[in-house]
Order: sequence, then C-alpha cells, then structure tokens
Amino acid sequence: MEDRITKWQWAGLFLLILAICFVSVVYHFGWHSSTTYSCVVCQSELKEDRWLGVPRRQELENDCSRWINQQKGFNHPHVWVWSGLREIEYPLWIVGFESGAVPTLWREPSQQLTFMQSLSPDELETFLTTLQSGTQNEKERLWQEANEKLSVSK
Repeated sequence: MEDRITKWQWAGLFLLILAICFVSVVYHFGWHSSTTYSCVVCQSELKEDRWLGVPRRQELENDCSRWINQQKGFNHPHVWVWSGLREIEYPLWIVGFESGAVPTLWREPSQQLTFMQSLSPDELETFLTTLQSGTQNEKERLWQEANEKLSVSK
C-alpha cells in the first residue's frame, strides 16, 4: 500500500474543511437575522437583514412618513429606535426576541398621522421638533397629551 495521499483525498479533505467552516459561519451568524427600527419622528421603518452575516438595510415609508416629508419647511434626520423585534433563523429552528415596550409613541403610524393632521402648523412644528430632539420627559408628556386629544375626538 502506498502512504501518499492522492489528489482525491486532498480534495475530500478540503471539502470537509470548507463544510466545517460553512457550518460554523451559519451557526455563528444565523442563516438569516432581521431587526426592525422605527423613526420616532415620522414612523418610517428601517429593516436590517443579514444573510449569512452579509448586511442589507431597507428603509420603508408609510402614509405617516410621506405626509411628514410633504410638509413645507420640515426636513428631519431620522431618529431610529429599536421597534421591539429581532428574529434569528438557524437552519433547523427560528429564534425570535420581542420586547414588550413600545419605543415610539403609537403602535400604528396611522394613529400618529391622525393626531398630526389635527394640529395647527405651529403645533405641528413644535410636536415634530420635540420628537426629534426633546428629552424623554418631554416626549412622554407629548404622548399623554396626544392620547388625551385622540380619545376626546373619538
């Protein structure tokens, strides 16, 4: 018998090492992971996906964000906060994490849009500016006032 390793044995060893590396990468990063963020000001969503560790970002608009962007004189940098959901998919199972806290003022962008459309231009500017750069206490006060106003108008 010959003690030398043939080229087919080398190829098999290489493929085995490659397969071990691939499985390690998949189980380190997950097959696919997805994290969603919302803009506190306009309720746009930012979805960050990773496929085998390769990132992809996608910004999704809605009626509320389009309406805010159409308002004259208001241009804002997005203030992204985690919207409470991160999902990681592995080849044989899915692990999802969900937060009970809602970092934005409303669960649905349509609620914020309804409220903002009821404001005067000056109130709207104050509201959006506070959302963008106000303190947490100011934002909580806004949330309470907005919910009171919405519940009275129903």
